[in-house]
Formats: sequence, C-alpha cells, structure tokens
Amino acid sequence: MFSYYLQLGMRSLRRNPILTALMVVGIGLGIAASMTTLTVMHLMGSDPIPWKSDTLHYVQLDNWSADDSFYDDGRPPDQVTYRDAVALMEAGKADKQAAMFKLALPIQPENKDLKPFRSLGRVAYTDFFGMFEPPFQYGGPWSHDQDASHERVVVLGKEMNEKLFGGQDSVGRTVRMDDIDYTIVGVLDDWKLRSRYYDLTNGAFADPDEFFMPFT
Repeated sequence: MFSYYLQLGMRSLRRNPILTALMVVGIGLGIAASMTTLTVMHLMGSDPIPWKSDTLHYVQLDNWSADDSFYDDGRPPDQVTYRDAVALMEAGKADKQAAMFKLALPIQPENKDLKPFRSLGRVAYTDFFGMFEPPFQYGGPWSHDQDASHERVVVLGKEMNEKLFGGQDSVGRTVRMDDIDYTIVGVLDDWKLRSRYYDLTNGAFADPDEFFMPFT
C-alpha cells in the first residue's frame, strides 16, 4: 500500500512540480512554526527556579480605596509604593527579603576612548543575591552592613565589566555613574534566564540588568 501511494505521489510531482513543491514547503513551514511555538511555551512556562520556588513570594499590597481600586476588577497594584517597601524591609519578617526597582543611569567610563552611555540596572538589597542566586565571576555581593550604612557600592554584570574593564577582575575599582563614584564589589558571570521572573512588571523578557546597587 505504501509503494502504491508513493507511486501516486511521484506521478503527481511530475505532473504539477511547482504546486507540489509549494505544498511541501507550506507543510514544512507549518510544522516548524508549530514546533517552535510549543518549544517556547514549554520553556517559558516551566519553573525558572524549581529548587526554591515554593519559598519565594511576591508581595502585593492594596492601599487603594474600596470604591476606587487600582484595577477595575479589584486586583491590587502590581508593585508596592516606596513607603510600603521601606516599611516591609524595616519590619524584617522574612528570612531573606529584597525590595527593588529598575534604574537607568549614565555611565562615564575611565577609558577616554569610550563615550558616556546609558545603562539599565537594578536597585535592591543584598538578600537579592541569596534569593535568586546569580553566579559571580569575581567578588560577591555587598553586605548587610553596607546596606545599613548606605555605602556607594555596585555589582556589575559580565557584559558591563567587559565593556568598561576588558573582562578583567575589577573588584575594588570604581565606576562613575551619574557623576558619582561607586566601588565595585562583585562581577556577575553569565546568568541566562528563560524569563526575568524577579521583575515581570518591567519586562519579563527584557535584557539582563547591567548593574546592581544598594536600595539604600
């Protein structure tokens, strides 16, 4: 039976080669698109940090009026206010906790061959690194004492370190950001995330953060 259908197919191919080729290409593109979509759905829908996802919690506070909710369906805001974030951190009810927000700053490189450029980073508490476990290439995160003393320190992403210092160990050196010098305490290694699950509000599939500095 298979050979019979194969013969029919070959006859059809010889009789209408262009139409047959278009059908084969169309079926191939459909299969490729379906497999790509299913693969992306599988990767994006899987647990990004399965060994601790049951202990990581995303805080939402509804401080809006019951008569004027943030969303029409009554859901609370996606993010807490600055005042609420500071109050939660001062309460210290969790083993590890980190308030954070996205920040853009101009970078003024020491290397005169590099022009100043804009960089997107993250302001957080040091517990961020223990909670989400980004790998370090050099150094490490700042300490709780440095959080408390409002020290001007920074952790650079790998690409930022390569751009500013050629990929060398830059721990202890300074980087000038918005006319303020920050001491480098650590440099991240490659941190490949399927989704930036620690900040879905500001872009789940955005580029990795280029630097991290204390919230304080």
